[in-house]
Amino acid sequence: MDPLETTVILTRWVHLVATVVWVGGNLFFLFVLRPALRSARDAPPELSRLVGTRFKEAVDLSMWVLVITGGVLIYDRLTDRIEAPYLVTLTVKLTLSTVMFLVAMSLGRQGGRRQSSPLEGSWTEIIPAWVERAFMTLRLGWAAVASPTNVLAVLGPVIVFLGVMLRVIA
Repeated sequence: MDPLETTVILTRWVHLVATVVWVGGNLFFLFVLRPALRSARDAPPELSRLVGTRFKEAVDLSMWVLVITGGVLIYDRLTDRIEAPYLVTLTVKLTLSTVMFLVAMSLGRQGGRRQSSPLEGSWTEIIPAWVERAFMTLRLGWAAVASPTNVLAVLGPVIVFLGVMLRVIA
């Protein structure tokens, strides 16, 4: 195995670890930790905030690692001849990843102003007022069903699935 192949393998591994930290952490937070903290009667109120702050730090690091390693992996793959299905799947993955990054960054940025965890919140806390008004005008009721935290928990596994598809169709 030459040094370039070794570098690509290590880059894939680091990309995968960052994905596991973020996506797995989101799922753990949503399905295990948050319900446990809400039902714990003797848990100090600041515990949720502290856990959210620590997880935000891990997410921030993971996002940087994913951007850097993702760029390297895209460059490595695009130096070969690619077919349309690969390009379409990659474009969808990058688009959904961008949405996930923006939602996560918005939650993290607004987190310090909330009493709850920095990783929880409503759409009205993270989207600009003009976007909220546009959705209200269009009478789109999605915000009542899907919180930003829930959207992150759904997007993560979808993006992982798209990554697996990219490996299969490569």
